[in-house]
Amino acid sequence: MTTKRETISSMSVDEAKAAILRGESRSDFAAVGRLTNDEIEKQAESDPEEREWDWANASLELPKPKIGIHIKLDADILEFFKKEGSGYQTRINAALKSYVRHAAKKRA
Repeated sequence: MTTKRETISSMSVDEAKAAILRGESRSDFAAVGRLTNDEIEKQAESDPEEREWDWANASLELPKPKIGIHIKLDADILEFFKKEGSGYQTRINAALKSYVRHAAKKRA
């Protein structure tokens, strides 16, 4: 079963515009354009991922500052992350963060 999250793709605005011009978009913009505001609101209300958020206990958490370091990685590891384009350092950081969380749970 495909979940809603598995069907989401990330790309820049320019990449999205280019894909639409090439006819690669699977979005039915004509159908969306025919929807009324009431229909859109009804669809949003029936979406299990949409819900009223309780902002009473919300807090602002600023990201921790990054620390610049020099690190040596295997060439194939760096190539893997770089092939996805810009932001490869952020993806490496996310992979390491995921590992740390997993390791911390195992130790707990």
